Amino acid sequence: MGRAVDFLVKPSPARTATFFVVGLVTFEAFLIVGLVTEHFWETLSNGAMICLSCIGVG
Repeated sequence: MGRAVDFLVKPSPARTATFFVVGLVTFEAFLIVGLVTEHFWETLSNGAMICLSCIGVG
């Protein structure tokens, strides 16, 4: 039990790698679902235009 608690409390390369891999897999899952969805590119384009109009480019 002590080793599991130590893993969560102390920052270590193993902990960093674990959270990085989990985050990467989650990001990839959302990206794949988004690309499969028909409206992904339209939504991305609208978001980009909103962002550009906020900074005065669009």
